[in-house]
Amino acid sequence: DRLVITCTVTQLQSGVTLNVGIYQGDNDEAVSSTTSTSTTSPVTLQYDINSASATDNGVYTCKASFTPTTAVSGPELSEEINQYVRMATVPASTVYVIADQTAVIQCTFYGDDVFDTVTWTKDGSVVGGSVTLASQPYSTDTFSRTHTATIAGFTDSDEGSYTCSSTPSSGGNQLSVSQTVTS
Repeated sequence: DRLVITCTVTQLQSGVTLNVGIYQGDNDEAVSSTTSTSTTSPVTLQYDINSASATDNGVYTCKASFTPTTAVSGPELSEEINQYVRMATVPASTVYVIADQTAVIQCTFYGDDVFDTVTWTKDGSVVGGSVTLASQPYSTDTFSRTHTATIAGFTDSDEGSYTCSSTPSSGGNQLSVSQTVTS
């Protein structure tokens, strides 16, 4: 999955250099940064993650500071804006289960939303019957929530593509992730 984190800052003061950086978590080193002395157009900085993984999860902070380029009286200005990466992951794309055993499939949603409403489907139809659904509490340490579907007494008719989907309650696009379950 591709993630793009964008930070836009407008500088209206002349005689200063605008320093903009995107930081992951508590890192002191920016994953992307730029500087500008323009006062006529906003500065837009993007951090593009082409193949997002669980290690890309977390809070991304856009930090902007103004540094005087000439003798200017007054304090230096610094501003921080937090952005959370929203993504869904599964431990493996295919789960192999021995017949008559229990299949456990999981999906994890990352981001600033608790993802408390999740829909599980199998081959496009909402799951039910012998499938037991459970959710772990939202973790403020990892900004994630894991959801589990458990199928007791797995048979050939349980084989298929299982999809776990959630739409953030605070708005935004639906996130979905699928696993193939086979014996």
